[in-house]
Amino acid sequence: LCGSAAVSSMVLFEDESVDVRYGTGAQLQLSPCGCEFTLLKPAEFWFLLQEVLVAALAFRNKYARRPYLPEELVPTEHMKPCFSVDSDVRWPEWSSCAAELGPGGKTIVRSEGGRAALMLSPSGEEFSVEFTCSLSQTASQTPETVYRSTSVVQHHSVCSVPSVWSYPLWLARQLHASRLSEPEDVPADGDVNPPDISTVERRTRLPEALPLTCSSPHWHRWKVKDVFSDQDLRTELVKVMWCHGVTYRILNGAVPVVEVSPGDGSVIRSNGVLNSYFTHHKPELPSGRVQFTLSYYIMELS
Repeated sequence: LCGSAAVSSMVLFEDESVDVRYGTGAQLQLSPCGCEFTLLKPAEFWFLLQEVLVAALAFRNKYARRPYLPEELVPTEHMKPCFSVDSDVRWPEWSSCAAELGPGGKTIVRSEGGRAALMLSPSGEEFSVEFTCSLSQTASQTPETVYRSTSVVQHHSVCSVPSVWSYPLWLARQLHASRLSEPEDVPADGDVNPPDISTVERRTRLPEALPLTCSSPHWHRWKVKDVFSDQDLRTELVKVMWCHGVTYRILNGAVPVVEVSPGDGSVIRSNGVLNSYFTHHKPELPSGRVQFTLSYYIMELS
């Protein structure tokens, strides 16, 4: 989007609802299931409604556990027919896995058959995945139905890894480390000892799209207050926020962690209980080695 309709901020909450703000002061909110929305101050957006919905869903699907993929909002050129909704894939064994070197120094690992790929960033601190996924369906569709699928891209932190990506991430990190090793650090046979990985563990089930319609729309709650107000930040848990080109990720756990992706391939991560201190992981290309800088940051989301 451009001009007065440009996005100024996007927030994905823990329940996977989305709040998008625009330069005009307009606000788009998506329900957790992705299939309902509200648009406040919509006058200037009616002619761009499909465009703003596609952009909001793309942000949601990038960080949500399961994508929402309605056929009407997926470009025709990005769809292809398929006759099965089987989402199982198998990843290669360590001994036969060949890594690709992607743009900017990314390490890429692909599943057998090519339905999924994992791309580890040069810093080794975050990764993205791209996989084939059937579009959102209605309950009335049968095994005889010709389904449509599309490619989905998701972004993750190595500090919060969904189980489906654990094994391919291990492969990518091993290959990444091998590539950066000094010659004297590499074993004579050029191999490392991998863990005992069975065929079952190498087979994973890809994320599936959410249903086309929600079974519990009465549970949707619309946030009409400013998400940046103190009250809202205390009551609504934020999962991911994008603002002015910078992505902020909150990793909830026993000790919450804040990650900042400035957009230059580096990652800034808070240090556990010392949550006012951040480590800046910066890849030093072309060598690919990572520089760690401990700095003090005061962050204000206002």
